[in-house]
Amino acid sequence: MPYDPFAPTEADRSRHYWLIWFGAAGTVLLVFDLFADFDTLITALARGAASGGLLVSAMPSRTDTYFQSLCSVGHRWAVAAVSVYMIVLFFFDIADVAYGAGHRMASGIAPSESTADQSIMTDGWITLLGVSVIFYCGYAYAWARDRFGRAE
Repeated sequence: MPYDPFAPTEADRSRHYWLIWFGAAGTVLLVFDLFADFDTLITALARGAASGGLLVSAMPSRTDTYFQSLCSVGHRWAVAAVSVYMIVLFFFDIADVAYGAGHRMASGIAPSESTADQSIMTDGWITLLGVSVIFYCGYAYAWARDRFGRAE
């Protein structure tokens, strides 16, 4: 086997796994923050941890293929969740006459401005937090499946 100077070391691999789980813990804190209203310093640190974990998952340099496969499961889950979310919003838009698309289908005339209130479905922060939770759930599922799913 030829020498690869850019091959990930054991310290690199360990740091990447640790950062992912640290990011998952930050995401859990952010979910609890929606209900408990933590101090702003804790919220800021949790946001940094959650985004750092996602950033580490998206940058595959100096990682092994196993780590990349775990992250790819999380990425697939997150993209699937975004797709389902967009389809649900599509159906809400065409079914609700308070939105422009639904109002056009019902009466043929678009309102000058939307009368719908800001709902939880269109709140950007909750959407981003939900996608982050789903990514970490997909990663944890793949990790647990490999760790506990096989009889060796």
